[in-house]
Amino acid sequence: MDISALGRTVAHTANGQANRTELKAEPIRSISAPPPLSAEKDQTSGEQYDPVTLLERPAPVQRVTQVEPASGNSQWDMLLQQALESVPEPAGWGAASQGLGQLSGHRQFSQRAETQLMPRTETPDKVSDRIISPLGRMNFTATLKNGTEVTFEVQAEAGHGRVGGASAAFRAIDVSYSASEELTEEQREELDAFSRKLGEFARDFAADGSPDLSRLDLGELKEIQSLDLRMKVSDERLMALHYSREPESGDQALQMKWNERSLELLIDGSTSTGGSPQGDLSLLRATLMENLENAKASKDDKQAILQALTLFDLDMEAGSKSLPTGSDALLTGLPDYHLSFKGRIAYPMPNTEHRDKFIGIRELTLSQVTTITEQNAQRTINQTQTVHLDAAYFTSLPHLENPGYARENFNWHVINESHQLSSQQTWNGATLEAATLTRSSLINNLRETWSEGVLVDERRDKRQSHREDDVTALMQTATEMTTADTPEGTAAKAQLQRLLSPM
Repeated sequence: MDISALGRTVAHTANGQANRTELKAEPIRSISAPPPLSAEKDQTSGEQYDPVTLLERPAPVQRVTQVEPASGNSQWDMLLQQALESVPEPAGWGAASQGLGQLSGHRQFSQRAETQLMPRTETPDKVSDRIISPLGRMNFTATLKNGTEVTFEVQAEAGHGRVGGASAAFRAIDVSYSASEELTEEQREELDAFSRKLGEFARDFAADGSPDLSRLDLGELKEIQSLDLRMKVSDERLMALHYSREPESGDQALQMKWNERSLELLIDGSTSTGGSPQGDLSLLRATLMENLENAKASKDDKQAILQALTLFDLDMEAGSKSLPTGSDALLTGLPDYHLSFKGRIAYPMPNTEHRDKFIGIRELTLSQVTTITEQNAQRTINQTQTVHLDAAYFTSLPHLENPGYARENFNWHVINESHQLSSQQTWNGATLEAATLTRSSLINNLRETWSEGVLVDERRDKRQSHREDDVTALMQTATEMTTADTPEGTAAKAQLQRLLSPM
């Protein structure tokens, strides 16, 4: 219940019934005293005058705000009061999130900020008999590079209760922070910087329900090795995020669930190779966009998935496997990865024969796996890229603006496609013996056209293809010069890159 809409006095009449009136900021009017009671009237009629009935009028109210205990950081205490005034609005979550950095000088600390709207009295009492409505919560846990664990929690609530014989409203935020060990200056600085980014992330999520990963700069973290973040700002805005990075290998893991969607990205830092990583990341982004466009993904879903690509650290060198000179011409410059997205699935016709027809992206996966095997002096390098899309959507018939589910007028499109691109090269010492590129696809798409409940058209696209190219000569031309590029070598590398373009 919103504190700004609360505040009612309860005056008790002579028969004990409660009479509630809204609080209004009106000036206090003078009240005429009742005429004196005569003993003769009391004895003959038995009537009594109850002066309390004259007080059934709007009463003055006061707003009382308290932050207990003070943190010793006046800037944070002011931020907390600002958050209290605006929660559950986005700005409130943005301000409250900064407590992660502002309280990092403590080992353990808990605060409560509360605003009460109550009748004006000389000695205001606390609100009792409270009825509470949650406004949202945030839970953050991080493990630092040295093993220290940090937790930060925010919980907001509002409600109403009683102060004496009157009703009152309140809004409150509880904040708690703890660290298993004293933090170093570097750790505190990173937590402080990250808390500001967390504030922007929380503010945006509370505003539109779409998580903006680019706000967090997860790939830039040095002291924070892993983190877990959970937020609930409304029944339709729920989010859980896990991120971790191994400092030795550079492996990264991201799992995020929000509003019936999920995204996972695993990056194997030990497989970073040569090549053109910026160009290859652009090709990966183009492949993602092509599939998302085909599946009619929403703008928010596209944004969340593409922003996950910011985790690719293209300068990653720790733990890289040594590859033969020139072998990068047939490999992407990206480390191995697995990206999976599952969208929100809806069934718009549940009680009909079309109850299995869905809308949304059931699964979109992209991955890359690189393996290196050695036997005697021979080394074989394999790299496989895969793309799989399972999605469906409805479109309207040409004479209608929207799909007509009630009268069964619609086109239903199903996309089920898998593509794979594999490269293989075999080296004997520094000599290339063989190189091949293999491309395969399996397509099983469908479009049904329904008009007035009748299936008037059905088109299926079923295809399977397999193609293998011997690129040994191209590889030899592309890698024969080790100190300078030749026009022939440059052209051969460009042709190889075209063969490795998105599927």
